Amino acid sequence: MIWLCPVFAKGALLTFPSPLAGDPGAEEGDPRPVSDAAAAAFDSAASLLGSQVLNTLDFEHDSIPEGSFSSLSSDQLGVAGISILPAGGSDGDDTSIRGSGSYSPTDGYNTTLAGDLMLTIEEAGPGEPDVGVTFEFATPVMAFGAYFSGVDTGVFGEVEVSFDGGIPRAFTLDVLSGGGVQFWGFTEDSYGLAVSEITILVKSEFN
Repeated sequence: MIWLCPVFAKGALLTFPSPLAGDPGAEEGDPRPVSDAAAAAFDSAASLLGSQVLNTLDFEHDSIPEGSFSSLSSDQLGVAGISILPAGGSDGDDTSIRGSGSYSPTDGYNTTLAGDLMLTIEEAGPGEPDVGVTFEFATPVMAFGAYFSGVDTGVFGEVEVSFDGGIPRAFTLDVLSGGGVQFWGFTEDSYGLAVSEITILVKSEFN
């Protein structure tokens, strides 16, 4: 199970993976110095994009329904101009908004200060269709970053982030022994390229 909390802003591509592969085994509330350093580098780079405003989506908005979902609108998310749609073979049963509860570092958990909710993606079994979500932006963005937890050796396949700002790009997240948390993000502004969709897929082991 994967969870994420994205930050985005309205081209040589700069990516901000967590150095040293994130914070393996870090539990909810534990220090995450490696991931936070990557997030800080992303924030600094994104702030140089000019007058664009950084928006944060933390899934704590009162209008976000808990439980499984097939799509979420900007009104539900509480952030204008963004919606979440199913990706791959997702049918609404493998994506959900959940409270952290008793989830472990290998299951994924919330990292929002004083927050509880998280977006989760249940990985597909071997040979099953890839599943995930697409973030759709009404106004194309030039930066996107998120904390990911639960990307561990128990996940059947790879976790891939892909987007197309005129040049198709795809990146595979690090797999952490014992789960934990990592930050991944990008900025793309040198050529004025902007992205209207970003897809996060949990890929089946044999696809």
